[in-house]
Amino acid sequence: MTIFYRCNLCHSVLSPWDLKQTSCPYCGGSKVSPTNLTFWEKIVQIAKNLKRIRKVPGKFELQFDE
Repeated sequence: MTIFYRCNLCHSVLSPWDLKQTSCPYCGGSKVSPTNLTFWEKIVQIAKNLKRIRKVPGKFELQFDE
């Protein structure tokens, strides 16, 4: 299960692959905390990262090429 984070300064949702330098890529805030996503935020994250999702027989997996 992937843990998502929220920036305490701009309140944007951050995925683990967005946090490369342990700061928010949108505002540069250094404080982030783990969060539970709302239904709409889950839909947005799936659509945003659709290229990382690949079909494996019987389940879906996230693919990290970076």
